[in-house]
Amino acid sequence: MTVVNSFSEMLMENLGEEDPLYEQAQEIRQAGIRAADVAQHLIAFSRGQTMEFKLVDLNRLIDGDIKMLYRLIGEDI
Repeated sequence: MTVVNSFSEMLMENLGEEDPLYEQAQEIRQAGIRAADVAQHLIAFSRGQTMEFKLVDLNRLIDGDIKMLYRLIGEDI
């Protein structure tokens, strides 16, 4: 995930915020961050490490993923 995150950062720097593709590059970066977090949690779980629980704002999580969900889930669902 380091490679994906690094290249998405470089892409965002090269595009600039006014570029129409900037938002898509930003979504790639956010997905890379989430994937790295999931991988870290899976590694901790497999090692039997104690987990630290924390409150999560579900609205914020859903707002962050809503564009991706619209593309992945068809209109009939």
